[in-house]
Amino acid sequence: MSANASFFDLNGNNELTGQAYLQDYGVAYGPIGISNTNAIERVRSGPVAEGDVGGVLA
Repeated sequence: MSANASFFDLNGNNELTGQAYLQDYGVAYGPIGISNTNAIERVRSGPVAEGDVGGVLA
């Protein structure tokens, strides 16, 4: 499943993981997890446990 994708640098850090891919293709595949620093592992583990990720997160 794919979805149209875009990006916006809200925090001013100027570091966006995956920005080059989105500029080239404009679509995102798989689930998107939004997290703060303390919950990164939980957000990563959720889709993996549900089987929603086809090898994207390792």
